Amino acid sequence: MDRHGNPNSAYAFSGSSSLIQVGSTLPSIDTNADEGLTISFWVKGTSLSTSNTDLFDLRSNDNSAIHVLLNNEGSGNVQYNNHNGPAGAGAGECYASDPFVLDEWFHVLVTVNYATETSTLYVNNEVACASNFQHPSLTNPHLNFGSRFDNGSNTCCFMIGSLDDFGIWYRVLSASEITGLYEINTSVSSGRNIPAIKAYPNPTKGSVRITNIPQGTATQLFDATGRSLPISAQRQGTGVILDLSSYPAGLYLVRAGDRSFTIVRE
Repeated sequence: MDRHGNPNSAYAFSGSSSLIQVGSTLPSIDTNADEGLTISFWVKGTSLSTSNTDLFDLRSNDNSAIHVLLNNEGSGNVQYNNHNGPAGAGAGECYASDPFVLDEWFHVLVTVNYATETSTLYVNNEVACASNFQHPSLTNPHLNFGSRFDNGSNTCCFMIGSLDDFGIWYRVLSASEITGLYEINTSVSSGRNIPAIKAYPNPTKGSVRITNIPQGTATQLFDATGRSLPISAQRQGTGVILDLSSYPAGLYLVRAGDRSFTIVRE
């Protein structure tokens, strides 16, 4: 899904009334018969709301739904959620641990395996979280972008930012297919760069979280004189946590792969 079918052209949402509602219903989802579901898209937020905002919402007439939203508490987190309409309650949810960074493109992908009742949320080609819970079937669901549109025709939860390259598959994509979706859209020709590394809090009194560190990337720490220091990187979500509490206050250099940045230890 590109804006008006134009490559590298995203849809923008204002946060107040702009949304996309797919008029015709999609094929029904029967969790007892179908294999599963994969939903993939790119998102760039330009501002966080004071309430949760939906990035997409796939919902049937009984108000059962599968949707991905920004849980706007603090810095915001990407959240996958499914809702059992007849039960009147959420059947399960899953949160990314890293906060959402504004003004950068993120690849978000969800796989739902009906046989194992497992949902997995990927952010930038890495598993952000996974949960096991029973998923509701969706009868002739409607697809909405940039907001939530329930069975009572009530709209809410408008996002502020852009969405691009949305795709939906009625099966669980393989690991290589998921990687391919991410890599083809982070190439130079796509015009979309891999999200920059972020470090916070910086300055820090001890631990610092480094976001957008690909799995397997070597992380090194150096003091102001260039001396290499031992450091352990604890993997969390799409990044790592470094503990500098054993080192004195000062300026440090962190190198992750081919990118470097400074950290101030107070």
